Amino acid sequence: MLFKLLKHDFNYSKIQFFTMILALLLSTVLLRIWLEVGGNAEFIGVIGIILILLIQLIGTVTSFASIIVIIQNFSKGLFSDHGYLTLTLPVSRSKIVWSKVLISMFWFNLMMLTSALMAWIITVGQLDDVDIVYFLELFQVSVFEIISIAVLNANSMIFLGISILFSIITLSRCSILGRKIHALFAWILGFIFTIFLIWFLVWLDGLWSYRIYFNFGMFLNISLLAYQIIIAFLIISSIIWLVNKKVELR
Repeated sequence: MLFKLLKHDFNYSKIQFFTMILALLLSTVLLRIWLEVGGNAEFIGVIGIILILLIQLIGTVTSFASIIVIIQNFSKGLFSDHGYLTLTLPVSRSKIVWSKVLISMFWFNLMMLTSALMAWIITVGQLDDVDIVYFLELFQVSVFEIISIAVLNANSMIFLGISILFSIITLSRCSILGRKIHALFAWILGFIFTIFLIWFLVWLDGLWSYRIYFNFGMFLNISLLAYQIIIAFLIISSIIWLVNKKVELR
């Protein structure tokens, strides 16, 4: 049943995300074509500047749009008329919440992959004078190590960020003791909690830290990853508790 929920959430937001990805890739390809026509990276022209600004604008817009789409997917999927129908399905509400979390992480990872592809499109063939393989061999750093560290760190932060975001949305739709929680108050509370959480993670990491070191000063902070994942699980558990009508949902 979880797979069906994931498929439903994917279909619900795929048009928005694929449109954003297409816009990013198309603008990047246009810039690369202009780099080739205009004499590689030495060109100076109005069109080139416009294309660069266009990519920056589209990148900024898609970043905010991605968050908005994810918020809408979670909010409408649980707290709207559509969500009412979803909650009547013969499936636990914990699976519904986890479906929202997992599909949101999928889209964020796909956007990161798109960013990496954009960087490759722009730089491929432009760095012929730099022997990247020689650089990696010189410092004994493997591509697998670099990618693994980046992916693990990014996903632990995404997981924690999504859990905080969804908890704010859930809290803003709750009523406690017959009194509705204002959305602005929920966001302010979420902001304060995030600041406290950052301090708490730094304190925990200072209290006990375990790191795996690689060459060239690279390392993977295993303890910090574990702290982030555990806290995210606790936050999501509280969301499920709220959705299970331990408090009144509006």
